[in-house]
Amino acid sequence: ELIDELYQSQSLQHDELVELRLFIENLSINSSIKSTVTEVQNVAYDILKGSIHDPYELKKVFRELTEKVFAVSSEIDKGLNNDSIEIHKENVDPVLDEIKKYLEVSKIIIPTTIQALDTAIFDRGLHSSRLYLFIMKSGGGKSTVLLSLAHMIQKSICKEDILYQQILKDKAMTVSNPKLCVYYFTFENSKDETLERYYPAITGIKMNTLEDFENNSDKLREAISQYDVALSIKYRGSFTTSHLDIIRVIEEDIARGYIPIAILADYIGIMVAADGTIERRLQLEKVTAGLKDVAVRFNCPVLSGAQIKKDSYQNTGSEITISDIKESSGIIDNADTIIGAWDSEKYDPKTGQG
Repeated sequence: ELIDELYQSQSLQHDELVELRLFIENLSINSSIKSTVTEVQNVAYDILKGSIHDPYELKKVFRELTEKVFAVSSEIDKGLNNDSIEIHKENVDPVLDEIKKYLEVSKIIIPTTIQALDTAIFDRGLHSSRLYLFIMKSGGGKSTVLLSLAHMIQKSICKEDILYQQILKDKAMTVSNPKLCVYYFTFENSKDETLERYYPAITGIKMNTLEDFENNSDKLREAISQYDVALSIKYRGSFTTSHLDIIRVIEEDIARGYIPIAILADYIGIMVAADGTIERRLQLEKVTAGLKDVAVRFNCPVLSGAQIKKDSYQNTGSEITISDIKESSGIIDNADTIIGAWDSEKYDPKTGQG
């Protein structure tokens, strides 16, 4: 109404009106965020002081709050993933700069140092802005595979290499001491459990007890001291984390000088969509789309995993296909590369062999 009134009075030019409209829209989104946060705080306070104690009333209140929170998250999502460029005769140089920048960045290929993957599947290594999805059976080692790849990426890039300098150049920052970083988000295993799996990867020694650690701490120190690239392990709760949470965490680190070079999310099946009120099957499709947005936003590869239905690999008379992915085959629609990782021999549920 304010915009219309100003337009009728002709007190502002068209461009000024457009700018004012955008300002009001952004302000309303911020207001919605603050309002929702306040409501959550008030409900928490009411619970603590005993004003709300009936379970059914609690469920109703939290359901309403959840819908509001996800609605606000969707608005934030719109603002996070916007980009544009104009192509016309007065904008030639910026267009050429964008093309040059894209071609320079697209040449960044990060090797995993696993030759079979790099040559046969990844086209020399992991490419920027691509989403790689590992399809495995339940308990088949998704976490082990993803953590091993995180370690391989961390190990493969050294300051003396051309690749290290190329990444710094293409992801130029204003901070004095930028730090290249591989991000490993775990939604199933705690930070400590993940570290316990990481130690053998870099030392070749299992450390199950304090005595194991004390006997091998020097070897562990020496191994960690070799890496010029950081591995940042982030634990976030299962069925509560969306791609927006990943974006926020990394954006905060970027402000402190970190440069994301690869992001691993363990795993899709226990993430949620930014709009968590929709059917679970559709949520998982949106989770994959969200991870693709993460890859594009930070211009680096994103790796994750998904499960095969148990019936598929326990049925010895059938072959495994994309339709056998647990809960929704739609989760692969936004992935650039799908890697099926399971035993090639028929699985015998009676003997556990295969």
